[in-house]
Amino acid sequence: MNTRDTAKKKTGHRVGRRLLAVLAVLLLLLAGGLFVLNLYLNTSGVRERLRAEASSQLGTEVAIGDLRVSLWKGFYVRDVTIHSALPGLPDPVSVAEARLGYRLAGLFRRRLAISELVLKKPVVSLVRDGEGRWNLPLLPAAAPEPEVEPERLPAGLRERRITVPAAPPPEREPSAWGLSVDSLRLEDLSFEYELDPPLGRVRLEGLDIESRFAGVGEDVEIKGSLKLARGAVEGVPWVERLSLDFKLKERVLGVSSLRAELFEGRLGGEFSVLPLEEEAGDTIPLGVEGNLDFSGLRPARFLQALGVDFLAGGSIDAGLRFRGALPLPEAELELTASGLKLEAGTEIDRARLEIAHSGGDIRAETIQISSWGGEIGGNLSTSLRDPGQPWPVNGRLELKDLETEKLLPPGEEGPPLRGKVGGELELAGVFLPDRNILPRVEGELLSDRLEIRDFGVAEAVRLPVDLRDNILNSREMSALLGGGRVRGDIESDLRDPARVSYRADLTVEDVDLEKLQAGLKEKPGTGLSGRVNGRAVFSGVVGETGSLEGEGGAELKEGSISGHPIQKVVAGLTGIGRLERIDFDRADVKFRAVDGALKVTEAVARSEEIRIDGSGRVGLEPDHELDFKVRLSFHEGLVRQLSPRELRLALRPAHPGDEFRGLEFRIWGTPENVRSDYLEVLARSAAVGLLERELRRRIGEEE
Repeated sequence: MNTRDTAKKKTGHRVGRRLLAVLAVLLLLLAGGLFVLNLYLNTSGVRERLRAEASSQLGTEVAIGDLRVSLWKGFYVRDVTIHSALPGLPDPVSVAEARLGYRLAGLFRRRLAISELVLKKPVVSLVRDGEGRWNLPLLPAAAPEPEVEPERLPAGLRERRITVPAAPPPEREPSAWGLSVDSLRLEDLSFEYELDPPLGRVRLEGLDIESRFAGVGEDVEIKGSLKLARGAVEGVPWVERLSLDFKLKERVLGVSSLRAELFEGRLGGEFSVLPLEEEAGDTIPLGVEGNLDFSGLRPARFLQALGVDFLAGGSIDAGLRFRGALPLPEAELELTASGLKLEAGTEIDRARLEIAHSGGDIRAETIQISSWGGEIGGNLSTSLRDPGQPWPVNGRLELKDLETEKLLPPGEEGPPLRGKVGGELELAGVFLPDRNILPRVEGELLSDRLEIRDFGVAEAVRLPVDLRDNILNSREMSALLGGGRVRGDIESDLRDPARVSYRADLTVEDVDLEKLQAGLKEKPGTGLSGRVNGRAVFSGVVGETGSLEGEGGAELKEGSISGHPIQKVVAGLTGIGRLERIDFDRADVKFRAVDGALKVTEAVARSEEIRIDGSGRVGLEPDHELDFKVRLSFHEGLVRQLSPRELRLALRPAHPGDEFRGLEFRIWGTPENVRSDYLEVLARSAAVGLLERELRRRIGEEE
């Protein structure tokens, strides 16, 4: 190695050592500067000026914690809180830590390049007080209205007002600095927002959002992901573990890989939100297209979040396809539900709906419901073009083999009807649940056989349906009952769902009592026969027995009565066996319904030898207790056959010259335990008769 090379090498080492020394000094100066800067930023004066400026701009108090600058990680702010503008309400925004990362190289090109903006544990709470005021900061006052001055016109002409436009705001010079953000990240965000009833407060917890920016201005592209731990409405959990990827480019927002556990079920799908052709005005119409698939959704949880609580169980699978302009794009929904249980006890085994929406009109093309032991099919359509108005409803429903004991609520003695009902119903008109407005319904219900509690079995039942203005009419309803026919009109007032009133005008034609009793589940101890014709008009309130009012009458021809305990006593005492079955040519009954009882004002049964007169009452609920006064009379020819002879003395004519003689007694109790004072009255009357005859004999002997 020559002397020149050795000199060069020594010179290079000296330059390197000097550069390292300079770099070390610069680093020490930078570290010291950062240390001094951190001390300066955390002095009370600087922090107070920053806090005061932020409070002034937002119109409410702002709290700021520690400030710190890191050479490699950026600028830190801890414990930032924007206080509520109204006392007593929670603070609208708080952030545990905000970090602003930057790239120093951009500063030399007059560009503020933010590499990363991170907000840790932000809490956003937007609520209202009792007067509807939000807890948000007070916004700057609105600009004053433009001045209005009178226009100076020549004399004789009316003065009119003109508007002087306000001066345009001064234009701001564009900043020479450029601003760019590479990424934004929110970690463990809590969000609370108060919606209008019935939803109430919506709360999101554990929300993480990560987004990355590329491009500048209108060419910016944002990609990112969102994850949510849980969400609730009014404290009712409805979504958990939601995740999705999103992309925003050229004002089109695309959401993909959407997955969530929603109302104890699962949600998946993807969709896009895009601006449509711009129209005049400040708003930009948005469009949407995509698909969502639901599986195992629990609708009861969803309804509880809405404040509605009439479902107790069941699940729904659905597929939703949509495309068009918000808020009501065109959509197709195919829904299948199973095991739905209503709080009232009704169960829907399975339901399938195919629903299409277009231009605000909704049409259920296919309705298939298996419930109440039968099936419901048909189609319905409505419109949401004007949500503030009643919903127009049109459609047709087909009913098949619906079991009445599952349709009607059972009473203390079980369901009032047992059987199956079918028919067709046409719906048209308007429907608004919160105002109890029902659509117009026309059609008829049919049943081959219905067991009517306390009335036997009805066949070939036809019940026309005409519902208008919440008044249900069934004109000319008919049914075969006991070999005869029942027909008439029934009207129900449905304007108050809590108190449904009714009125019925029914006519009975040629009903055979023996056939009617044969259809009863519990056979009465006393047998009746004959054919009944009559009419009854009555009214009341469903479920209120004491509200029943009405009157009517019936005629029984060629009838008989047998098996009554008094008949057996009379037949045994008199020795006349045929009295165990009393045949009569005709019987007439007049009655009134009032005060929860059926009052028989007149009951008369006549034959050539026997006449029965009665009046009294039968309670309708709960044990059908009866209390009757009865007069049993025999023709003179039959009286002479009574044995022993003393019994004849107990019988007296009701009117002078009457060919019938008898006595009055009382019957009371329940149908299962009927009691009477017949024997007591008979003994007393016989004793009085014997005493009277003996007195007459002695008076005659003395005379």
